[in-house]
Amino acid sequence: MTKPDLKSHPPLDATRHRRILVLESDRLVKALILEWLQLAGCETFCVHDTDGASAIRGPLDVVLADVPAPLKAARETVHRLTRAVPGTPVIAMSADMPAHGRSATHALARELGAAAVLVKPFNREALLSAIHQAGA
Repeated sequence: MTKPDLKSHPPLDATRHRRILVLESDRLVKALILEWLQLAGCETFCVHDTDGASAIRGPLDVVLADVPAPLKAARETVHRLTRAVPGTPVIAMSADMPAHGRSATHALARELGAAAVLVKPFNREALLSAIHQAGA
């Protein structure tokens, strides 16, 4: 099986510039996700709290949220954003560790209204596919 060349992956849709908010607590994971999204032609935002999220002007195409996040601010931020702009797709990301259990992760994802759940570790293709499937 041949591994895909990450740099040659085409943008999600060359005619559409996506705006994506990334709520990820791990700085290395966040950096990788941001790189993948930027290579796909997306405009990315990262915030650490609801105040940072309210500074974002204009609609978002998707929110990528780490669940369960160590900070409850991520959940509050997602709720605030989706109330302000109903229909904004949310994609939950989780390491799905045994301590939390798959059902707990999926329950949180449902609470957030997530269109999809990405289980870490995931690759760039899985991320872009989830964004596409979420309708963003």
